[in-house]
Amino acid sequence: VIEQLDIKIDLTSSTITSVLINKIATYRFIDYMYTILNKDDVFGVNSPIAKVFYEKVKQQEEARKTLNIEMPITAIKLGATMDGKELT
Repeated sequence: VIEQLDIKIDLTSSTITSVLINKIATYRFIDYMYTILNKDDVFGVNSPIAKVFYEKVKQQEEARKTLNIEMPITAIKLGATMDGKELT
């Protein structure tokens, strides 16, 4: 699999490096949140953190639509309603 990825993806690309760093940092942050917070604070329909996250991403989606800006492929895509799983 690694050999196939090496052929198709330039692993020296600064874009790939940036995406990987972002994903690692995000994972560590979520792991830390689960360590210090109650699961219900992070995950679920009643999670205050998930609600704020959902609303913020929805605002960004609406702004992109209003400004007619194409959604980047890396953008977080949410469903029509919050299900509490948005962060994880």
